Amino acid sequence: MTVIKIRWQNIFDANERGELVQTLPVLIGRAAECHIRPNDQFGGVSRNHARIDQTETGVLITDLGSKNGTWINGVNVASSPLTNGDELQIGPWRLSIFPQIKCSNPECQKVLDHDETTCCWCGQFTTDAVTREFRLA
Repeated sequence: MTVIKIRWQNIFDANERGELVQTLPVLIGRAAECHIRPNDQFGGVSRNHARIDQTETGVLITDLGSKNGTWINGVNVASSPLTNGDELQIGPWRLSIFPQIKCSNPECQKVLDHDETTCCWCGQFTTDAVTREFRLA
């Protein structure tokens, strides 16, 4: 189960922004069933615009036949893998994508932003690092 963090902001109004942390899949569009439903006062967002899914090789975004397209890092795509920090544009909205994972410590329920080896909440990385060093000594 992959968790993803998505931050979005309207390119015309910096005060219109939001953030979502959600397990995949994530639907983006104007329809009621979408997880991210950006205000579409400027047009450009289809009812079912795009979908972000987990695949065997990573996280993938797919345009669902939208009229204005789905853009990743300035390139119009029908489907594309996503990595941390990719910038997605749908209509007047810029979305930053951060695929996340859970801490390797089964007792820790925190979600890690960018680095799967560290967890400052439970100290799992520190414990693992000290254990590795003692084994090497």
